Amino acid sequence: MKHILVPVLVVLVVLLGYLVYLEEETRKQAELNRVLTESANLSLEKTEAATPQILQVTE
Repeated sequence: MKHILVPVLVVLVVLLGYLVYLEEETRKQAELNRVLTESANLSLEKTEAATPQILQVTE
């Protein structure tokens, strides 16, 4: 029984470590996407504010 238990526990620890790694990568990607979106929106707002009203196209 001990001969089977040790490899099973090792596999479980490795699997858990990999899942934690994937979760961290997903969190980092989400944070990067959030920062890029905020930056793009801020740049767009600054550009729109600096554009003269006459040149803006109205729909």
